[in-house]
Amino acid sequence: MNWLDLMDAFNFIDRAEWLVMALRYRDIGRTVRIEHAKPDKSGKTPAAETGNGYEALLKRYGVVIFGRRATSKYLIFSVKTKQAKWAEYLLLRAGAPVVTTFDRRNAGWASQHSGTLPPAWRDRKDGRR
Repeated sequence: MNWLDLMDAFNFIDRAEWLVMALRYRDIGRTVRIEHAKPDKSGKTPAAETGNGYEALLKRYGVVIFGRRATSKYLIFSVKTKQAKWAEYLLLRAGAPVVTTFDRRNAGWASQHSGTLPPAWRDRKDGRR
């Protein structure tokens, strides 16, 4: 067991946040697991491949994130059940090493776009929502 795994076992604050948000949205949510990105030769992880980078990406598309955690192998967070497939698809299109599978078709669809992301609703040129 790694020290991150031990800290996660006693991470009562984020687990309490998860419970509060689950009650707020009346939705237990789905848990997304992403493998930790491997640091480059300088020992740094690219910003887009951190928990904050993935969270910023999903927030841009309106995905609600709660219950953030990290272990020695995974970045873990919860999303609303209705948004789980969309979140998985976006992360796969961005090239994130997603471990969970909500819709097996997402990997095939995401691979057709070679790392490009769809426009977010708020970025539409015609102003429609």
